[in-house]
Amino acid sequence: MARILERDDFAKRWAAHQPISLLEMLYPLAQGYDSVAVRADIELGGTDQKFNLFMGRDLQEHFGQPPQAIMTLDILPGTDGVERMSKSTGNYIGVTEDPRDIYGKVMSIPDRVMMTYFRLLTAHHADELSRIETELADGEVSPRDLKARLARELIGRLRGAAAAQAAEEHFDRVFRRHEVADDVQELALLPSDVEDGGTVFLPAVMERWFGQSRSEWRRRIQQGGVSLDGVAVKQLAVPATELRGRHIKAGKSAAAQGRVPD
Repeated sequence: MARILERDDFAKRWAAHQPISLLEMLYPLAQGYDSVAVRADIELGGTDQKFNLFMGRDLQEHFGQPPQAIMTLDILPGTDGVERMSKSTGNYIGVTEDPRDIYGKVMSIPDRVMMTYFRLLTAHHADELSRIETELADGEVSPRDLKARLARELIGRLRGAAAAQAAEEHFDRVFRRHEVADDVQELALLPSDVEDGGTVFLPAVMERWFGQSRSEWRRRIQQGGVSLDGVAVKQLAVPATELRGRHIKAGKSAAAQGRVPD
């Protein structure tokens, strides 16, 4: 208990007479005991797990085992470049997503987190990463070209080189040359989508058409990330007549687009 209360956030809350739940106290113990159960020599985790990793060492010593070595990795930021990548916040790149979607999401990440992605998600040697970072800082390579390389490498690892090339060609055709994709999907409106007054709640139909959560689509629309015929949508509910016959596209993701039939 004393070691747990040494944790900075616990200590501050204890001093301020703020509640600390039993679950928060038991979690480090439960995770730490995993190391005892498997007699771990080393444990790998994120920097946010450092306290729990050290708890494993303490428990191992208590049970007469040599304490494990620990290795931590930086947290991968999400596509917003601010919060950690998480499905609950919608700022994630799914490994099972359409390669075109993965490519578009990688191209949307802020420039400032690009090297973090290279360090955490590619197999480049540290010397190569230093060279890339220097070229980027000196302007020898553009952020756009470097993100395209990152997208190709990630998709290549997940789906192969052919899928990476196809995703890049699709992205260039749709987002650089502003052409409508050859395989654009038909996005049918159902009678149940049209509410009283003839409006359609866009986050709900986007969820059905493209997956992800309704709250995620609400956020994207409010941030100007969804467009009709190239013009950003300003409201969550739009008249059904304004959707029919229009080309709808979501943000940087080349896979999240389609045409609503007349």
